[in-house]
Amino acid sequence: VDLLGKLKDAGLDQCLELLHFHMGSQISNVRDIASGMREATRYLVEVSGMGHPIRYMDVGGGLGVDYEGTRSRSFCSINYGLDQYAANIVQPL
Repeated sequence: VDLLGKLKDAGLDQCLELLHFHMGSQISNVRDIASGMREATRYLVEVSGMGHPIRYMDVGGGLGVDYEGTRSRSFCSINYGLDQYAANIVQPL
């Protein structure tokens, strides 16, 4: 938030267009992805409300891998597919 004030003071507040974050790797539970997106959306709203027109959100990390083939929440699996992953990324926005 300190950096946002410095950008505004320098007249560069319109230059901030991208919010990038990394939720982690091998996220096994789709609820954790949804939770991470809710948190990121709160930041997006706050930063936008401060006069910074965020145009892009880059969600790093990506899909986990179901190494076990069990579609479970274990560390070596995931309990979601591509459609559920995408829905949980887009829905909060």
